[in-house]
Amino acid sequence: MKKMSSKQLIIMIQMIFIVPMLVLLVFYNVYTTNTLNRKIADVNKNTVLLYNHSLQLELDDIEKHATNFLANDSDMQRMQYQLTSLDAYLVSTQVMRKYRTVMGAKDVMAAFFFYSEKNHVSQQIYNRTYSYLEKKQTETFVKESISEDSAVCSKGWFLHVIEERPFLFRFLKNQGVYMICTVDLDYVQMPQKLASYPGSEFLFFTDEAGEPLTEKRRLSEAGIQPEISDKLFSVKGLSGKKYMVVQQTSQNGGVTLMCAAPYQGVLMNMNVTQILLLIMSVAIVLLIFFSYNFLRRFFLQPFNALVVTMEQVKQGKLDAKLEVSQKTDEFVRLQNTFNGMIDEIHNLRIASYEQRLENQQVELQYLQIQIRPHFFLNCLKNLYALAQEKKLDQIQEMILALSAHLRFLFRETRAMVPISDEIKSVQNYIALQQMVMPTPPILTVELDPRLQDMQFPPLSLLTFVENSIKYGEVPGKALNIFIRISLLEDGQESFVDVVVQDNGNGFSEESLKNLQENSRTAQHIGIQNVCRRFQLLYGEKSTFLFSNRGGAEIEIFFPFSREGGEEKTV
Repeated sequence: MKKMSSKQLIIMIQMIFIVPMLVLLVFYNVYTTNTLNRKIADVNKNTVLLYNHSLQLELDDIEKHATNFLANDSDMQRMQYQLTSLDAYLVSTQVMRKYRTVMGAKDVMAAFFFYSEKNHVSQQIYNRTYSYLEKKQTETFVKESISEDSAVCSKGWFLHVIEERPFLFRFLKNQGVYMICTVDLDYVQMPQKLASYPGSEFLFFTDEAGEPLTEKRRLSEAGIQPEISDKLFSVKGLSGKKYMVVQQTSQNGGVTLMCAAPYQGVLMNMNVTQILLLIMSVAIVLLIFFSYNFLRRFFLQPFNALVVTMEQVKQGKLDAKLEVSQKTDEFVRLQNTFNGMIDEIHNLRIASYEQRLENQQVELQYLQIQIRPHFFLNCLKNLYALAQEKKLDQIQEMILALSAHLRFLFRETRAMVPISDEIKSVQNYIALQQMVMPTPPILTVELDPRLQDMQFPPLSLLTFVENSIKYGEVPGKALNIFIRISLLEDGQESFVDVVVQDNGNGFSEESLKNLQENSRTAQHIGIQNVCRRFQLLYGEKSTFLFSNRGGAEIEIFFPFSREGGEEKTV
C-alpha cells in the first residue's frame, strides 16, 4: 500500500468538505442564474407575445374589413360585371375614396390596391410617402402576382421586401375583383417608438432565416446577430454590452418578432437575500482555505521540522536539534522531550564509543602479548641448539643480543611505534639468526624517505620475518628477505604499501588458502594476529595479499594521512 503523508491526508479530509461545498455553490449559482434569466426571459417573452398578439389583431382586423368590403360593397359588386370605360373608372375611383377612410384609421397599412379583371381597371392609394422606385416595384410585384401566381390569394399574409423595406401583403379575390392590403413593418407599434417608454430594450422583426427586417442599424451597433432557435433566450452582443434575445414567430406573414433587452448579469438581478447568501458561500470557501493555511502553519510545519530532524539524526548528525517556530504547548513539550532524548543518545553513543576503543586497546595488547611468547620460544630453541653444539662464545653473544632485543620488547607497550624502531628490531632479530644459522639470512630494506616518521604497529614486520626464517629456509641456500615500504598517492587518498618477500619455499597450498580466506590455523597464528591488529586499527581500509612469487610474499595496503605538517598513518 502506498504511503500517504500527513499533508496529503489533511488535504484529502478537507476535500471531503470542500468538494461537496463547491459543488453545492456551483449548483446554487447555476440554478440561481438560470432562474433569474428565465424570469427575465419570461418578462421579455410576455412583451413579445403582447406586441405579436397586437400585430395579429391588427392584421386580422384589416383582413376582416377588406373581406367584408369586397363582399358587400355595392360598388365592388358592380366591378364584377363588364362596364364602360368611363363607368369603370368612376366606380373604381369611388371604391378607392371609400377605402381611404379605412386606411386613415390603420396607420400600419402602407398601401391599398384594387384590380378588376373584366374591366381591366387598377387603382392604388398609399398611406404615406414612398419613393417613386418603391411604388413602382410594389405595383409591378402586385401585377405579376395576380397574373402569374394563381394561388396568391390562398397564402394569407406573406412577407415581401421591396428596396430593403419589409412589407406584408394580403391578396383577396371575389368574382374577378382583387383587393390587396399592404402593411409596412417599419410602422408597426413598438415600445421603443413610444416617447414615454423608459426601457432600453427594443423589438424587431426577422424573416424565417433570422435575417433582420427592422432596426438594422441598432442591431449592427449592438453587435447582435439574430438566429432562429428553440431556446427560451440567447445572449448576444459585443463583449462590453450583452443583450438577452427572446423570440416569437408570428402566425401570419412568416415573420418572427424578437426582443433584445440589456443583459446585466446575475448580481444585477439578485435580491438582497440572494446576494448575501452568495457572499456567505464564498466566505465559507475562503475560510476553508484559511483553515488549511492555519493547519499548515501551526501543525504541518512543526511536524515537518520534526521529520527533517529525525532524518538528520538517522544520517548520524547527532548534534541536530528540533526547533519549532509556533510555541504551542504540545510542540514545545515535544521539542524539549526530543532534544533531551537526542542529548541522551549522544552521551550514550560517546560512552559506547569509548568502551569500544577500550575493548579494542585490550585486544591489541592481548594480540601483541600473544606474539611475544612465540618469539621467545624461537629464541630459546636457538639457544638450546647452540648449547647442544657447545658453542659457548656464540651463546654468550646471542644472550647479549637477545637481552638487548628483549629489553626493547618489554619496554615497548604502545599500540604504535615509529617505523624506524620496528626496522631496528627486525635487523636485531636477523643478527641473532645470523649467529645460529649455518647459512646466515640476508635482509634488504627499502624505506620511502617520506615515511621516516610513520607510526606502525609493533612486532608486525618481525612476525613476517620470523615466519620466513621458520618456513622458508632451504638447506645450503642463503635466505634473502626483502622489505619495501613505499607511499602510493592518487591525488585524493594516500596509501602505504608494505611488501615482505623471501626466496624460500613459500606458503603451502593449504596455508595460502587459509590465509587468503582469513581462516584461523595454528600454523600461522602470528600472521593472523597481525591481520587482526590492522583490522582493528584501520577497519576495512586495510588489505592483506598473500602469494608465492619465487618464495612467500606478503603485501599490505593501509591508509596514510598528513596531519600538522607531519606524515602519520590514520
